[in-house]
Amino acid sequence: SGLSFSTLWNAVDSDVRAPFQVNGAAALTVSNKLSCVVKLSALTPGTTYTFSLAATNSDGESSYSTLSLAMNEIPSSGSVVVHPSKGFALDTAFAYNALNWVDEDLPLVYRFGKVPVNRDGSLDTSMATPFGDSRPSAALSGVTLSAGSNHTNYTVGCFAEVIDS
Repeated sequence: SGLSFSTLWNAVDSDVRAPFQVNGAAALTVSNKLSCVVKLSALTPGTTYTFSLAATNSDGESSYSTLSLAMNEIPSSGSVVVHPSKGFALDTAFAYNALNWVDEDLPLVYRFGKVPVNRDGSLDTSMATPFGDSRPSAALSGVTLSAGSNHTNYTVGCFAEVIDS
């Protein structure tokens, strides 16, 4: 009959403690699987990761292979400006501008939106609402906004997501 074997996936010298995902949970290694899921959102932009797959058969013979994965650097150095800075709910036309974003992977695309403001002034990014799909223009005008919470003096947070190619 045939030989049986075991496998072990591992991240070599990683800055991420548990880069794999197994049954919805983060994992340090993956055992006895021919494939694995790497949780890309846990990896650091601009870092190169090395993953290894080692296999050992029932006779004790082993082999391994490695794979390098280079994570893309995200666009940086920019800002988002919204004019005017104050207005009236569902009346004032606001203009968004994403300024001075830098990245080596061009072209850039932009997604603008609004986000609730918490009582402490921070943004509740889990509730971000984009205004449609990403677009090649770094500007969006004619945006009318609903009022924010009375707890934050009706302030609405604004964002620009800048995405490289």
